[in-house]
Amino acid sequence: MRIEYEDDHVLVVYKPAGTLSQRDVTKDPSIVDLVRQYLGGSEPFLIHRIDRPVSGLIALAKSKRSAELFSRLLRKGRIRKRYTAVVFGVPQASGEFKHFMLEREGKPSVAYRDTPTGTDPKKYKEAILKYELIKTARFHDIKEFDNSFSMVSIELITGRKHQIRAQFSSEGFPIVGDSKYFNQSESVVQKMLKSSFLPKGEIALVANYLSFPHPLKNGTIVEVKIPIPEHWVKFAG
Repeated sequence: MRIEYEDDHVLVVYKPAGTLSQRDVTKDPSIVDLVRQYLGGSEPFLIHRIDRPVSGLIALAKSKRSAELFSRLLRKGRIRKRYTAVVFGVPQASGEFKHFMLEREGKPSVAYRDTPTGTDPKKYKEAILKYELIKTARFHDIKEFDNSFSMVSIELITGRKHQIRAQFSSEGFPIVGDSKYFNQSESVVQKMLKSSFLPKGEIALVANYLSFPHPLKNGTIVEVKIPIPEHWVKFAG
């Protein structure tokens, strides 16, 4: 964990892939636990979270009052989050994905372009993101994706569980290393995992930009950026 920004009210920290945002049934150490230690035992309040296999920026409040104010910003869409991902295939130069997502307990979320006929539309949550293609490369042997990887910059418009992972997979551009949302045959899944440039348990998705108007500093814009992980060697240049 690294502290990327801190003031009297909020911290923005870097979460390594594989570390939990908040403790779960595994009881493995989490970012909340690490920040509590850093604060000398004071309890931090998680404002938002990112998935365990994803690395990147997370904001935590230092008090309940701060947490309430920052959570209000989050609900109003005032906290801007951008991600960088490496996906299989080559999407268009830029675009918007809009889906209706079904979140399932203990199972991957499912993204549909339209709500399935004969189902209750109230079960589905609208999911929207925008992306831009940064660059592409050809260095693996999965013919299903034309032997190509692409790096994309993503801005979340909504915040749904596993949104980026489910939406890109649904559009035919699964994230490298993400076997949970890699809807291919077992042999192709194994090829994908072997061709991945990532450590086990990490997927090629990083939350590398966070900005917000500080509610306790007269709306001053706080902006935090980090580079992509150094071990993304195939794209780091």
